[in-house]
Amino acid sequence: MGVTKGRISQIEQGSLSGQDVVARYAAALGGRLHQAIYFDDGDIAAIA
Repeated sequence: MGVTKGRISQIEQGSLSGQDVVARYAAALGGRLHQAIYFDDGDIAAIA
């Protein structure tokens, strides 16, 4: 997946947000992370 030792160290030390790690993992798999907020009234707001 092309992850450097330095990047692994950042992940282990908690220097990166979980969202960043998941987004990069998705990109490595050829995808992208998509997040949204779902409200009780049925509205949906995408988070860019």
